[in-house]
Amino acid sequence: MRSTNYAWLLVVLLMQALPACCVWDRDTLSSEAKGQDAVADAITGKIDRYPPKFYEMRLERLRELLRTTPFDLGLYDDCTAALARLGRFDEALSTLDQKKDAMARFQGGEGPKSSRYRDPRAFDEQLRRRLVNEASIRLHRWISSGASRANTEDLVQARAQVIEAQKVSALFSSERYLQLVAEWLLAGAAPEKDSMLPEALGLRFKNKTARGPNEELKEAGLADCLDGLAGLIRSSEMWECVDVYYWLSLAYAVDGKQSLSYMARLRAFELIDAGKGSLVPGAPVGQELKQCIVPRIFESGRRIEAKTLSDQARAEIEEEFGRRRRFAQRLQEARWEFMASKFEFGSHPDVDTRFWSGYEPPSMLKYDLPSDVVVAPEAAPAVNTPTQIQEIKAAPTGGPPEDALGRSTVVFVMVGAGTVLAVSLGLWVAMKRRPGP
Repeated sequence: MRSTNYAWLLVVLLMQALPACCVWDRDTLSSEAKGQDAVADAITGKIDRYPPKFYEMRLERLRELLRTTPFDLGLYDDCTAALARLGRFDEALSTLDQKKDAMARFQGGEGPKSSRYRDPRAFDEQLRRRLVNEASIRLHRWISSGASRANTEDLVQARAQVIEAQKVSALFSSERYLQLVAEWLLAGAAPEKDSMLPEALGLRFKNKTARGPNEELKEAGLADCLDGLAGLIRSSEMWECVDVYYWLSLAYAVDGKQSLSYMARLRAFELIDAGKGSLVPGAPVGQELKQCIVPRIFESGRRIEAKTLSDQARAEIEEEFGRRRRFAQRLQEARWEFMASKFEFGSHPDVDTRFWSGYEPPSMLKYDLPSDVVVAPEAAPAVNTPTQIQEIKAAPTGGPPEDALGRSTVVFVMVGAGTVLAVSLGLWVAMKRRPGP
């Protein structure tokens, strides 16, 4: 019985010692991304975006429907979204005014008695959607018109509409962060010398070197910020906003997911290289802006970059980011080309159940481990490709250096052997000291 107990003790001690031998490898990014696939897709651009013709055809059909069914309240939001996607923000707001009028008439007794919107919950949901859509459109109109600090009326109205929507329903996700963005823009925080760029989440002064899960975001009341920010990317015109990816990078860093944090930063860098800037008034541009979104710490009286990943780990993340970005580009091109061929014949996915018949989306190449077979790199996209990715693709392909893997193996074996030896010695001493029968 005693020998059995000693054996279990040995197993437990070994189980505790082995995790200390773990090192970063190409599987770490996949591990961090579990449960974060939707956010990772938003970062790398794998989101459903449609060509202008898609919205033009939808808009034509919906407006005809509204002429005959003016109390089908959901149609107004579909029209509004289509107009927003086409950049016709004034018309979108006018359509929402029409919905507001239709809702007032509906409450006054007009419209079909059997309408599903007679259910108070369904009606309140339509009210919430109208308010949130108006807030979103006003925010994007302000940004697209130059984000002038001289006229912030749209920002004021956007914030008010979201607050009103909260009174209807507190079940918020992206809408909550829409309000946060509006309030942050109204505050107009300016860049500070030798400091990170101001941001809306209040995370730039928190620890950004954590490794592994923690409660920092939850304690800051931002437990849903990753999904919320990804929702803004997917469902609004902020999918090319440098600041949103900067905030995502900070949130992931504070949450202990350093690989995904670096990937979000790469997307921000890519947009900066494409000429995009920050919404912060007076923010720098280009390489200087990049330096303002890199986490930094004080060391020996000077501010240096807080590096949480090795150069090898960064190179692998950059390669994976480039691979995902190229796939997202191929996927969109394939979808748009197929849709264009159907549009020529008047077919639209809203009404044609066989619209996607025959469509074969491109497949994403699997990330294979290094082997003797070297796969030729894919051609990089013509636009929106960060300099770092181009440099990596120009370098010879291959896995991590053999000496690095060798060192990791030696460390693992030495630590494991040392643990076994120490435990065995302790057991031997304990057996020797035990009094005889």
